[in-house]
Amino acid sequence: MTDRRGIIRPGRRPRDAGAARAFTLIEILVAVGAVALVSVGLAAILDSVGRTVTGGRRVSTFNTFATQMEIQLRRDFEAMSRDGILVIRQQYANAAGGAPGNIARTADDPSPRPRRVDEIVFFARGDFTSAREPLSPDLSPRGKHARIYYGMGARRRPSSAGGPANTYLTPELTDLNDEAGIGLGEAQPGNPNRFAVDWTLLRHVATLAAPGNTDRSYPPAIFGINTATIPGNLRVRDKEAQVGLQPAASSVFRRLAELRPGATSVLPLDPANYLRVTPTPPWTGALAPTPNLASGLVDVIATDLPTLRMELHSMQQLPALTGPLVFNQPLSGTFDPGAAARERIQAWMSEVFPAPSEPTPQRPNGVRMRYEVEPPNYVGTLVLGEGTDPQRLEKAQRLADQRMLTVSSFVPRCTGFVVEWSFGEIDSDPGSPTFGQLVFYGGRLNPSAPGDFRMRQYPNPTATTWQSPPLIRLVGGQSVPRPPVRDLIYGTPAPTPGATDLTSYFGFIDPAFNPDLNGNGQVDPTDAADPWAPWPWPTLVRVTVTMADSLDPTIEQSFQFILPVPER
Repeated sequence: MTDRRGIIRPGRRPRDAGAARAFTLIEILVAVGAVALVSVGLAAILDSVGRTVTGGRRVSTFNTFATQMEIQLRRDFEAMSRDGILVIRQQYANAAGGAPGNIARTADDPSPRPRRVDEIVFFARGDFTSAREPLSPDLSPRGKHARIYYGMGARRRPSSAGGPANTYLTPELTDLNDEAGIGLGEAQPGNPNRFAVDWTLLRHVATLAAPGNTDRSYPPAIFGINTATIPGNLRVRDKEAQVGLQPAASSVFRRLAELRPGATSVLPLDPANYLRVTPTPPWTGALAPTPNLASGLVDVIATDLPTLRMELHSMQQLPALTGPLVFNQPLSGTFDPGAAARERIQAWMSEVFPAPSEPTPQRPNGVRMRYEVEPPNYVGTLVLGEGTDPQRLEKAQRLADQRMLTVSSFVPRCTGFVVEWSFGEIDSDPGSPTFGQLVFYGGRLNPSAPGDFRMRQYPNPTATTWQSPPLIRLVGGQSVPRPPVRDLIYGTPAPTPGATDLTSYFGFIDPAFNPDLNGNGQVDPTDAADPWAPWPWPTLVRVTVTMADSLDPTIEQSFQFILPVPER
């Protein structure tokens, strides 16, 4: 052993001062088990914290989207103007056979189900301008009214073939977006709109800017065009299909926008009159390639609300489904001038949607306005030549096209969109499942029945109590309630009781109103004092938006907003 000085004394062995007893096998097993238990517990805690954080982020993302949606929706509805019209289309995706199709959320969705893809279009007052990049400073189209549209868009099938003629990579103003097999929910190869998680809710704002309503001062030259000369000024000035140097639809009604400007117009669609005409003449067919809202590239309409009202009430024929140059007479069996006028007006009101979304034999799944998640060929457009003024002009227009395909996207991963409306009625039938509640039209009639997708139609099948019914002033001085007739809302023929596709119309005045309320051919105190009656509008609109999570698309969240409709 060593002494205090560290010297080992001879004859004696050092002793292990810290020697300890070894662990037994049982003690080792207990210790290992304890460590494992602590590890499992810690992992569970960390996993719980991770799931809590992930769930919190998901809820935060959903709530952020919901807040932004509500703010924008309320702003738009507060700006809604009754100087325009309101049209609501309620339908299911991929309902070509008349029954709602089961739409998968993703490719491996084990429980596909019917999904609503409603639309609403109306007009708003405010200060509006085009979202396109202006070709010249301070010349962007501006207007005090706009047509606002909410509805699902449709992407084109990606393709790299065809060179410059490829309308996927090089979008055109004339594109109707009616390519076969790209309908919402259609089970077709390569359909980018097949699964609900890939859908996007659009908010498309089209500024109303009638030519001549704005005084413009043009710079001396625009892309080499001398604006001081008559030919140069003619090319840059506002006209039927061009406002503020930007392409414009000539009418809010799709059919009229396809026909104007035509060959007989004061300024036909020709490169000598317009900054942009594609394809260049001569054209095949009888129609000029006018700018089309369904292309997703156009957000200006060269008209105003007084013109809309005048055209709506002066149309004498119906737009036919067989072609843009074909028109039909009203289809009422027993000729009634008032009913025929109502039928014409409703047919033209359907033309206000940016694309013909209603199912028809020609288009079983309808057509939707084009959009893209990202510009399909932005880099390829950036490298276009710009050695001459015409090349620089075309490049600027093509770059604006690429951006325009993305600007209307409002809610990505939107797996359902439902729009219902109400006259403010209260369900007063004690036996009704909605007793005491507001009556909204367009929702499911029996939501508790899994396979029943019929929509609740006006009028309510059970008793209701009107809070503020429309009133008619009588010759005798008093006013009496006059709820709107069914045909005024849905048109003729009336939808079947089992309908899963409804379009509701709200316009200016009821063209079929007869002030002779008792039908005796005489003016009585009980007859209406006015020769016309206003077209009643909803008091409330209820919007339900369903979204899928960006990281886990199996998780969906729905948000519902009740929006008052202005009385002005």
